[in-house]
Amino acid sequence: MAGRSFGLIAGVVALTAVALPTAHAQTITGGQRATALASHLRSLSTGTLHLRGTLGSTVGMTMTGAFSVGHTANLSWDLPALASSHVAGFAQKVQKVTYAFNIAPDSAQDVVVNGASVHRVTWKAPPSDTVIQVSEYLQVQVSSKVGHFHSRARFPLKAVPAYAAPFLGTSAATQLPGTAQRLVTRLAHGKKSERRVVAAVTNWVASHTRYAYTSQNSAAQVLARHTGTCEGYTNLAIAMLRALGIPAQASYGWVTATPIELRDGSGRETIQWSRPGSGTELHAWLNVYFPRSGWVPFDPQLEKFFVDPRHIVIKTAMDASNMTMGAWAADGLGVSVTGHNLSNGYPLIVPGAGSGSTTTIHTVDSFRASVGSMVNDVSRVVLFSR
Repeated sequence: MAGRSFGLIAGVVALTAVALPTAHAQTITGGQRATALASHLRSLSTGTLHLRGTLGSTVGMTMTGAFSVGHTANLSWDLPALASSHVAGFAQKVQKVTYAFNIAPDSAQDVVVNGASVHRVTWKAPPSDTVIQVSEYLQVQVSSKVGHFHSRARFPLKAVPAYAAPFLGTSAATQLPGTAQRLVTRLAHGKKSERRVVAAVTNWVASHTRYAYTSQNSAAQVLARHTGTCEGYTNLAIAMLRALGIPAQASYGWVTATPIELRDGSGRETIQWSRPGSGTELHAWLNVYFPRSGWVPFDPQLEKFFVDPRHIVIKTAMDASNMTMGAWAADGLGVSVTGHNLSNGYPLIVPGAGSGSTTTIHTVDSFRASVGSMVNDVSRVVLFSR
């Protein structure tokens, strides 16, 4: 979401050993902004770093939020409601979700809004000039399998199933200029497998894009400027893949800031998605369709053919533009106790969205992963791959 999702400048370290289970706890206040990658770089060359093994995490996340109510009726507030999901090499299992309010709502229901599951709570006649507070707790088990990604899919694809076909379409955020066709054709030239084509697109996006905080994140804007946030990386990769007849969808959720720590013979190396101490950030990445494998997750800023367990999925969509999570609404536009007009907007429960929210993260890791090999196929950066 422009202005509220932050990502990582591509670049990472060579890792060669097994990590022991670790536990971390961090707390942030809303409104803090992430900075670029804080990883320690130690690799001797750029390229793709192939991993093997498993990466697993159990994440406990507590979000507190609040907003003020003036004089209104039928006030509803949509809160993030995670769902379990599974794509190739990545699984997310929601173990527990609880909500606690200082003023009990009159009703609550789980609904889907623009592809996202939300927990909608409603007050028929909330107390006037009152601050409503909530504490939402999520416990999620996330796991990633890393190892060589096998696919025999040929390029170009012969057929696309009905569930993936809509993700061949073009949206405003994934519209490429006509001049880009020569580039995408060159990236696919001579390649007979989908895997090689997708890797070539990912490599190009990673090595030709620099992370920068900006609202200019359509595929065309990122292609022209070579800068963007996580949304920009995602929109550009999706646009290029769809131009080659490969379905791709945007994923949206959180990345937790707890470091991934792996050890080699000379010490410890750290991979971190955002500024140390930031707890969690809103983030965007993508899934790519492969015959037989189904959806395969990618984060074009850092990872090919998988995403690590620091990713927590909220929803999927056509692109990574304006990917909001819920809102609040009411009958009548009264004046809140903060002096702002009461109208539809973002709930402050979203991490980093406003001074009224805080987020506490506790992560317990179980990593059994090591480095298999490195291939010098990316310029300027190093990407993890399975």
